[in-house]
Amino acid sequence: MKRLLVTLLMLTALSTGVLTTQAQDNIVLTVEVPPYRGDGYDSAYFDAFRTAHPGVDVVVIQQDQEKSYPPSPAWNSLDEHLNSVSEYVASADVLFVSLDTFLTQESTRAGYWRDLKPLVLADPDLAEANFYPAAWRAYQWDGGMWALPIALRLNVLTYDPTAFDKAGLTYPDEHWGLDNFITAATTLTERDKNGVPTKPGCICDDGLIFNSLLGGGLKDANDSPQLDSPELATLMDKWSPISAQIYPPNGYSSEGVPIQMSGVYGLTLNTQDPMVSAQMPGKITSAYLEGFGVSAGSIHPEMAFELVKFLAQNPRNTFGIPGQFPSLRTANPSGSENINTFSPENQTFIDAALDNALGGADFLFFNYVYAAENNMRTNHVDGHTALQDAQAKALANLEAASQWTGAQNLMVATSAPTPSFGVDEIILHFGISQQEVKNPKDWERVAQAFAASDPQVGQVAVDYQGMDYQGFIDNNDCYYLTYDGADAYRIPDYINLDPYTNADPDFIPSDFLPGALDAMQVNGKIWGYPLSMQVVALMYDPANFQKAGVPLPGAVWTINDFADAVQAFQNADLGIAAFTPRNYAPGDDFLMLIAAYGGLPIDYRTDPPTINFTKPDTVSAVRQVLDLAKSGTIRYTKLGTFSFTDTSGGGVLNPVQMDGSNLSLKGYNSVNFPQNSAYSTMLVGDVGGMFISKHAQNPDACYRWMATVAAHPELLPGVMPARAAAINDPVLLAAQGENAVSLDQEFAHLLTAPNTVIFHSGMGGGGVYSVEMFYIYQWLGRAFDAYVLDIADLDTVLADAQSKADDFVSCVNKIPALSADAGEAEMSAYYDGLAACMKLADPAMAAEQEALSSGTR
Repeated sequence: MKRLLVTLLMLTALSTGVLTTQAQDNIVLTVEVPPYRGDGYDSAYFDAFRTAHPGVDVVVIQQDQEKSYPPSPAWNSLDEHLNSVSEYVASADVLFVSLDTFLTQESTRAGYWRDLKPLVLADPDLAEANFYPAAWRAYQWDGGMWALPIALRLNVLTYDPTAFDKAGLTYPDEHWGLDNFITAATTLTERDKNGVPTKPGCICDDGLIFNSLLGGGLKDANDSPQLDSPELATLMDKWSPISAQIYPPNGYSSEGVPIQMSGVYGLTLNTQDPMVSAQMPGKITSAYLEGFGVSAGSIHPEMAFELVKFLAQNPRNTFGIPGQFPSLRTANPSGSENINTFSPENQTFIDAALDNALGGADFLFFNYVYAAENNMRTNHVDGHTALQDAQAKALANLEAASQWTGAQNLMVATSAPTPSFGVDEIILHFGISQQEVKNPKDWERVAQAFAASDPQVGQVAVDYQGMDYQGFIDNNDCYYLTYDGADAYRIPDYINLDPYTNADPDFIPSDFLPGALDAMQVNGKIWGYPLSMQVVALMYDPANFQKAGVPLPGAVWTINDFADAVQAFQNADLGIAAFTPRNYAPGDDFLMLIAAYGGLPIDYRTDPPTINFTKPDTVSAVRQVLDLAKSGTIRYTKLGTFSFTDTSGGGVLNPVQMDGSNLSLKGYNSVNFPQNSAYSTMLVGDVGGMFISKHAQNPDACYRWMATVAAHPELLPGVMPARAAAINDPVLLAAQGENAVSLDQEFAHLLTAPNTVIFHSGMGGGGVYSVEMFYIYQWLGRAFDAYVLDIADLDTVLADAQSKADDFVSCVNKIPALSADAGEAEMSAYYDGLAACMKLADPAMAAEQEALSSGTR
């Protein structure tokens, strides 16, 4: 009834001429996008819309990260889901959506979204034939159209013919049944000596398999759930046990998996991927859809619809993703140049897939199927019972949603009007180069307060960094870089800060943590304002400690405490590894554990670091750590590789670089790595700082803004401030909590303690970590691989790694060192010398790297 009332109101508005696209006065529309789409949908993107609609402004709101994944009504309670949707649709007029997040059948029945179908049907530019079929159907159910699709990404079946030939398997095609998928997936799965999967034979999409084999979805003509299907129950009974047989219990990478159901990025002409495409049963392909909907609380629904239409007609492929297509056949997405280049054979396959794909509403109620699968695994029930439970829950949720009253007083918050500037006021453009800015509203709050108090600045326009780095640099007066941005190569892009810092009584060099200000200096001059120091800590869920009967670690955790804990975790059979290191960093986390056991293969207390892989106490410590990997206590993936794939997470203890991205791990605590009694250790990454561009029109205003940001440590939650005073600021305590601030204080103490060994994470460490050290890490990692994965003799492989490292270092020492102001020619000659030394020390590894860089295998 609610849906019908909304439709009638929209039709009445159309007939009376209330809905109009003529010029409006002082309408401000808000559009909310997720952080990972912010670079594409910036304010400038909407300039064409403003021009076409005089008097209408568009304000972009970047979605809070914690809103990105609301609880599903299939897995959680309906109240949790609808309360989350309520908060989301109250935040903007136009909202980014995908199915099974905020835009669900439950939320439309509850009255939270505008039905756009009357407006779509009245608009000749939005004819059904202009859209790909899956996109057109994506957001249609219960007789309404709840969003306009913007983009779709195909999810196709690909396989490695070489792996199939080696296993004697026939290639997949549209005639395959579930038994074929099971046989191929289990046969191609790699296992350790105990039969535990180490690399899956298939990354399979359950929904795509079930939908293709059933030949249709799980809803009737009235869009009601039809989950209690004997055919589906049979499929689930067969498939449910297979997950444990093909998927490694501690996570996995997609690299080298011989069957995959994923995007078409592996089918481009310029790839070295051996995968080829194949048809699913029924020649069905799935598509992931993205779109924009209109909040039922918008007071300008007709103009909001015009904005959604503009978004559909001007799609953005913000990451340049191969195989991301506009939903409109005739649209040309910006940001996709030179990425959708496929061979003629693959192009034919993709063209057909776009016309035959299923997506969006075609997968309505599949979240309930996934919940039923989990019910089968957790409670050991059969498919029929699990589907009966899922059917009952789906029906109950839809009925309760139809009776929901929470949307009756819904209204989108009015946006602040576009500021009016005095004749002498400016817009200051400030960029944040961070993967995800999870508190944009805090930044806007501080920016507005600064603009209100500063005599020169009328507005601070905050640019949340996306993928277009050069545009980010060129379009901002000043910016925050999360990494070490001051070096001889980049300082020509900056304005020297010494005149400003010398005149600033609040810039106190002694207040910065050791190493922070050094990272911002080149040739004795300051080029950046230190703001953050990235450190690595172990994150954990206290509930796992409770399950294993292990006391929570204190501020300082001894290696004996750690050893007792990981043994208890293993004995408790928690189903996950006790310790899960990061794999994108070349062995940093292993070095920290080895140091705790008393070994220092790379001793950072000397300059340059001392390389000694064969010292007896080091070999003993390495053996103790790697034996934990052999036993499965520590999850282990290949370290000696030029193709790192991050497969971190999923353990009881997980090393995490504290860069703000860990904020989604609510309820988790953090602690430093276990410590050795003879010395302390910590793992330090990049120093983040603020820089003024050489193109800045108002550098003085930039510095005043930067000093303001430095005085607000709450703007960077989850990151250790670069100043001691900021760590002790009560504002930081309120933003980060006691556990995080206590850890920051412990790290600050370690930075000044005389017996601390400071390790340098990844490419960080204020320049200590170098290209030379990368190769040394490679040889050490390959020695670890040989011992853990190939059961080689540890003393032998470490001695071999030491020999190669010594030969390499001896050669490198003969290359003229780079000068502080090295030009391109000098740097090129230096790196050519490094390559020659690496080839001298290890011809096989040099050939491997050369083949990878040249695109051959």
